[in-house]
Amino acid sequence: MGVRMALMNAWPVGQMPKLGLKGPTVLLGVTMTVLGIMPVVRAAEQDKVTMMVAPNVATRDPENWDWSTDNLVAQTVTTTVSGAVNAAGTILPAGKSFVQVSDARIVNGFAVGLTIDNANGRYQAGDTITIPLYGEMISDNAVNRQRYDLVRANGVLQHDKQMIGAYEVVGQALRLTLQATPIGRVDSHLTITGSTAAPLPEAPIWAAKTGSARIVFGQAEVVGHFAFASRFQTDAPGVATQHIFTKSDQMGVGSYYQDDGYMNALLRGDATKTAQIRENGQFATSDLVQIQQVKIEAGTVLSVNSSSGYSTYYVVDKNKNGDYQATVISATTRQMNTEPTYAQTFVTIDGAASDATIARELARNGRGAYTTRLNDDGSYTLAYNMGNPYTEWGIDNFHDGSFSTFLQQHQATGVLTLADLKQLDANIGRAGGDHPSEGTGSHGHQFYLRFADNTAVNAAVSVLKTYDGNGDLLAVAAPLYAQTTPDVVDINGQARLKVFHVDEFGHEVAPTETTIANPGTAYATTAKTAWFG
Repeated sequence: MGVRMALMNAWPVGQMPKLGLKGPTVLLGVTMTVLGIMPVVRAAEQDKVTMMVAPNVATRDPENWDWSTDNLVAQTVTTTVSGAVNAAGTILPAGKSFVQVSDARIVNGFAVGLTIDNANGRYQAGDTITIPLYGEMISDNAVNRQRYDLVRANGVLQHDKQMIGAYEVVGQALRLTLQATPIGRVDSHLTITGSTAAPLPEAPIWAAKTGSARIVFGQAEVVGHFAFASRFQTDAPGVATQHIFTKSDQMGVGSYYQDDGYMNALLRGDATKTAQIRENGQFATSDLVQIQQVKIEAGTVLSVNSSSGYSTYYVVDKNKNGDYQATVISATTRQMNTEPTYAQTFVTIDGAASDATIARELARNGRGAYTTRLNDDGSYTLAYNMGNPYTEWGIDNFHDGSFSTFLQQHQATGVLTLADLKQLDANIGRAGGDHPSEGTGSHGHQFYLRFADNTAVNAAVSVLKTYDGNGDLLAVAAPLYAQTTPDVVDINGQARLKVFHVDEFGHEVAPTETTIANPGTAYATTAKTAWFG
């Protein structure tokens, strides 16, 4: 009644609000359609309406409400789930397949609803409400379960074309920040299209092949199902590739080698094929030395470091012919560090040395030898000795065990029985000759480039060349471009001061100092003492 009397006192006779169900007009912070009131206004009085429109004003400090831990929130904030949403934007209701890609990806889009009952005035503008929102896969035997993140999203929720607040979906939760104080009962619906890079199941889930998938939002859920199929590595010849992984202030410049034809021949016990590849394959000569020329397109590099070399091993399945074959999906792989950084050898290379000279020098120092060189034009030469993939990635990697033992220890046996695993080891032993388990996976290495600024775009182009130990060029990969995505930090109008301690080449010699303060604040810094050797 207080609200209605205020409105009556504010309008001249003949222009009092009349009851109706028209479009919403906000007066004094009240959505009038909720009250069932709509003012009748002549054009000449439009300015009076504008003067009476005011934002919602909170009467206390903002609160953070957690649906999971507060029963009253769970009673007054109710949820619904209509279905999963695939990458094509199709809503998949309960009972449908939630598989995005048949061999192993699961849908991560969602269609949900949210209703807030604020009759008691519990929630005000500025408050945040956090509600669980996630996906889960459950194998048919109910033994294996895996929660996964739904596609990240942010935007605005509306009720009757009026904004309720801004939302963000991240970390298996929806976080709503109210921009207006809800009056009575408000509701909103949200449909987010799934990603083509939807989540992969973990190996135990994938191995089970069938089960249920559900999307949970608060107290509501929708349940579908999944049925995964094996996709296999084809018998392709050996190939050298590269990839760049990015963070806001870092790039992982990676180089890799993999011979699927040799790997599958090992698994099925084809000794003739493996011997042929070891003797005549394109990369079957000696050590493989991968050299990447990296041109910095944007940003300042503080440091360059080598990572551990590592091998990636695949879950094995039987193909339609009953032969053992490696599967494709990265969810069904396990990695092992095969050249830890402490076992690597840094080799100093003359600035005028050619790539062929670098390859020969790293080969002379053995597997795990590497070098990094800042060139006169500001580019970097990054080189690493992979070793011989057909003689050095062997059973010693499994600590004198077998390949099947490794798979069992890492829960990566897939659908193979103990008898299958025993036969698999026998096949590898027969086809591997003096080097059992060689080539049962791929091999990789990364150099980490750390940049000075995580709030700006850093960019680089890499060209990969693969040499043998004699300095002969075996393969050249196409140039690869990558750029970082800057961190966006809300520091409430403050400024960021970063002090770098670098040598004449721009390499970091002491930790970077970061300070946040109001613009114009005086500051002072001192030189640092760096110790070497």
